Amino acid sequence: MARDIRTCYISAPEGAQIQVIRRELSRRHIAISSISIESTDLATQVRSAVSNVDLVIGVLTTARKSSWVLFELGIAWAERKPVLLIAPPKIDFIPSSLQRFVVLRANPRNSEAIGFALDQLLAASLEEKPSPPPRRDMTQLQGSDAYLAIQAVDAALHSMSGQVFEELVATTLRKAGVELLSEFATGASRRADLAIWSDALQPIMGNPILVETKLNLRSSTDLKLAAHALAEQVGMSGTRWGLLLFGNGPSQATIASTKLPSNVIVIDVKALFGSLRHSSFAEIVKDLRNQKVHGIAP
Repeated sequence: MARDIRTCYISAPEGAQIQVIRRELSRRHIAISSISIESTDLATQVRSAVSNVDLVIGVLTTARKSSWVLFELGIAWAERKPVLLIAPPKIDFIPSSLQRFVVLRANPRNSEAIGFALDQLLAASLEEKPSPPPRRDMTQLQGSDAYLAIQAVDAALHSMSGQVFEELVATTLRKAGVELLSEFATGASRRADLAIWSDALQPIMGNPILVETKLNLRSSTDLKLAAHALAEQVGMSGTRWGLLLFGNGPSQATIASTKLPSNVIVIDVKALFGSLRHSSFAEIVKDLRNQKVHGIAP
């Protein structure tokens, strides 16, 4: 996202309920662009409208399929516009051509999920990126940085400070080129600690990826509770994957043999930091995702 999001075009099938989307955009002072349906040249109007907005929102429904929505999203892609695609959780299939976009699995009347997605897009749009942008997703940790980070994890374990641990994880991931966004609460008190935006992981995991940090997971019960709580947050936010990072806890064998939510990946932070010396964060997470989904060992 290279610029602020101040204007938006909504593409939705006739009859789709988009009042909540409009309200959430208005709350964030994002103006909505529209076209005249009475025009004899709708295609030209759409192209003009899309080319002059900062964000395009596409809405799919289970009840209706709209070739016109796909046409408008195609224009948005050609114009290199950020696209947020809102699709029902129960929709059977999303064409591979649409999975390049940020996909929100939520009902268009789910104000919490839509608000969360918009806040993440706004946070990403405000990130300063040099031109031309570096391959952030391929960045690794220097050996000395990884060593110091692992030592700092041990110090955090002794201090028993969850906040220190969370800050350490965030700082180290940023050094490794990971784009972290501030997480916005989707409930009164239940929220994930961080959110990660990764262009390299977008095609297979979507954006953002919610991150929960746990200083200690003392038992398999603690592991299950933390993983299920994160999975609940993933569902509430309309995102696709969660990442549970812990400092002290079960072995990888125990994690692999424990029945956990299908959309949560669990990683020992010290093992992660060590792996970042020779692999990028995106490569590590992609391998773990493939192992979880397909049983393919990294």
